[in-house]
Amino acid sequence: MRLSGSRGHAAKAAMALDNEDERLRISANGLREVSQHHTYDHRVQSLMAMIGSPQ
Repeated sequence: MRLSGSRGHAAKAAMALDNEDERLRISANGLREVSQHHTYDHRVQSLMAMIGSPQ
């Protein structure tokens, strides 16, 4: 489901609040994304690449 605009965001939030399974699925996906792609190691590697330092 893809909703846009502020009404779309409100409808999507209301749907998630009313559907525990969907809320848990979204939460688990978000946690997995952050754990896999947004660590301090990733940030350091990105900074080192920007300044041209060998990794």
